[in-house]
Amino acid sequence: MKLIFNFNWGLMNQLPKKLQERCLEYFSESENWWIRESVARHPNTPAHVLEKLSGDEDWTIRNNVANHPNTPIHVLEKLSGDGGVRNRAKENLEKRK
Repeated sequence: MKLIFNFNWGLMNQLPKKLQERCLEYFSESENWWIRESVARHPNTPAHVLEKLSGDEDWTIRNNVANHPNTPIHVLEKLSGDGGVRNRAKENLEKRK
């Protein structure tokens, strides 16, 4: 039996940072695209999780990774060649110069 995901992100933000990171890493492997998308948008998502999500099959998730301030430069450079999210990645790279 699968559990339905209904997590209160505000509540998670009150957890210690290390625990938040572990939760975000766990949820980044969800079968549900909308959970992975929420992880890609969360402000505390660590760089290594964003790097993993940058290869997601769903372009909306990759787009959120391309827009995230914690996404590493080398991941943005890779995403700048991704037709679905190219512009967002290039914008984020420009902001960091």
